[in-house]
Amino acid sequence: MTHVKTIYKSIPDEVKRQFKLDVVLSVNRLIEEIEFRYPLLSSREKVFFTTMGNASKDGNYGAVYEAFGKVLSE
Repeated sequence: MTHVKTIYKSIPDEVKRQFKLDVVLSVNRLIEEIEFRYPLLSSREKVFFTTMGNASKDGNYGAVYEAFGKVLSE
């Protein structure tokens, strides 16, 4: 088992569940804010967020969260 998997398995299920709910709420708030400001975004930003929205509509939530994670980590 990798170090990451060992750490993940040691986190209590309730903590994981609460974290997932918090992430979903945060992403939803962010999406609402983006939709509100959409007319003010640059064309590059519009393409990015439209692509993210399409991935979400297609049910590719992993890609959406991975992209948001990459943006946040950079």
